[in-house]
Amino acid sequence: MAQKDMNKRKGGFKFRALPEHAYQGKAKKIKQDLILKAKTKKHFYKTVKPDEYRKKKTEEDTSKPAPKKNHLEKLYEMSEEKRKRKEEMIHQKQKKKEEHERKIHDRIETRKQLSKRTKHGQPVMKNHVSHLLSKVKKEMGS
Repeated sequence: MAQKDMNKRKGGFKFRALPEHAYQGKAKKIKQDLILKAKTKKHFYKTVKPDEYRKKKTEEDTSKPAPKKNHLEKLYEMSEEKRKRKEEMIHQKQKKKEEHERKIHDRIETRKQLSKRTKHGQPVMKNHVSHLLSKVKKEMGS
């Protein structure tokens, strides 16, 4: 009896029996997700081995051509590229936002300087002249 059980393979994941007219799309999707997760785990545990074993294996297999990338490795590379692009986009948005805030701050400071008045109500000409001078220097520089 024990030998029969050892030779017998498991039947895999099974759902409860549904009538033929019932919608089975969700059950199929769940099963496909479970299969994909199992394949991913299997691949992961195959690749994670001690370094010594890997070194011996690579020394023996130097004559063999490089194996083609399997589906999971392609998916992993695609996800890594997508993650890097997303991080770059976030970094660019953050940089743009900081630049925008700096410009707003500069505008506010300039407006404060140009709106200063003397005790008689006249504008402070020193600030206006320095502002015009900085504008001219900026024009000449670019």
